[in-house]
Amino acid sequence: MVKEPPASEQRITQRCVDCGTAAPKTETNYTLISSRYGWRLTRTLDADGRRTLEWRCPGCYALFRSKRPL
Repeated sequence: MVKEPPASEQRITQRCVDCGTAAPKTETNYTLISSRYGWRLTRTLDADGRRTLEWRCPGCYALFRSKRPL
């Protein structure tokens, strides 16, 4: 029988908002996937003006960045 960790300790799998690729597995929820694996987090505003966070894998972030105006 496998015992599940408490909800406060369960790890959330982040996914790229563009291609849906799952982020690499990490030791904890606090591991920096941006500095270690090249993933990037951007903050945006949704249609209602609320802030949202979007994770992008290295390839999708490069494409996202190339499309942004300077």
